[in-house]
Amino acid sequence: MTMSEEDPFDDIVAGLEIAVAEAEVVDVSKLSTLVLSDILTDLEGKLLASEQAMWPRTQALRDMTSLRNAVQVELRKRGKL
Repeated sequence: MTMSEEDPFDDIVAGLEIAVAEAEVVDVSKLSTLVLSDILTDLEGKLLASEQAMWPRTQALRDMTSLRNAVQVELRKRGKL
């Protein structure tokens, strides 16, 4: 497999059918810092309570982990974490 110079990711996902409902996508950049902080606190509590914070085994926990990571990145961009 050869990678294109423009965007190698396009070659990696070529042929894969990745469907994501837009209703499931959260644009964390549009949320206030207070809301992001509340989301982060809630997600960290849920993940710790699941005892699968490091290696989530269900899709719901993987989704929570992804959202937590996105919130952390956004808070770091804003200099709040």
